[in-house]
Amino acid sequence: MHLLVAIPFLLNLFLATSNGENPCRYADSAGVIDLTSLGHTDGTPAFADTTTSASAWKYSFNPCKPFTEGTTCKDVAVCQVPFTSGESFILAKHDSAVWIPPIGFGGSATLTYTYQTKHVKISMQCTKDTEVNVLEIISESPQETYNMKLSSKCACFDGCKSKYRASSQSKHRKISINDGFSRGKKELIVSAGDLRISDAERPKHGTKSIPGVDWESVVRMITELIRKNMKTDLASLITKPFLTTKPVEQAVFNCALMDATKPYYSYGVTLLCGIPEVTLRGSQGDFQQIIDSIN
Repeated sequence: MHLLVAIPFLLNLFLATSNGENPCRYADSAGVIDLTSLGHTDGTPAFADTTTSASAWKYSFNPCKPFTEGTTCKDVAVCQVPFTSGESFILAKHDSAVWIPPIGFGGSATLTYTYQTKHVKISMQCTKDTEVNVLEIISESPQETYNMKLSSKCACFDGCKSKYRASSQSKHRKISINDGFSRGKKELIVSAGDLRISDAERPKHGTKSIPGVDWESVVRMITELIRKNMKTDLASLITKPFLTTKPVEQAVFNCALMDATKPYYSYGVTLLCGIPEVTLRGSQGDFQQIIDSIN
């Protein structure tokens, strides 16, 4: 995967894992998928005994809260139940939930669970034009991997907004300076006064409307600020040099990080203004007069 293509996926993955793997909610730069309103809170599954015509099994699923079905499935997220009498099987519990971010434009997030050797993958299908919520059993492929699809307006980004309050266990967060996340952008400012390039050192054919500054060093300094203010070191993941990386390519990596995180940070560069240096030439008596006037 090309680096510049991978950056949006990596950023979404970072945001998703930073949310603490809440089985009800997935958040990234596109918005929030909130399944809270779909889940039953009385210990029963919201989607009970769903099956396909060719299957010998029925499947039950409840978002967010555990349910109990039969004698085997107790406090579970997903249960497999036989059509005829027999033992049911636990396929998933909520504490194993992991959200997989969408891949590519128009992709859908996937809610996954793991229980012992079994895996459940529930892809989100956004259906804005209906109030009907449907769980579809797709396949068991490969063996012990159960593929399902949840069609609902709640599977859309910002499709369902629950009465949600931030808590220490589950938060919709945005990257910030102080604690890693906050609402809105945070401004990162670096001082480039010592990085000025004199007009004599600049190419004669270059435009003089842009300040003469060592911009390679500026973007590196901003990258360091981003790295310091992110709890997960995504910055190093994106900007880590290869053995063949040259200074110009490294600067491109740093700029790519700045572009990927611009929804969360704004960037500024300050320059020293005025006369950079003054040399006073005079006799000892001249300077003594200045000292006497000050005193």
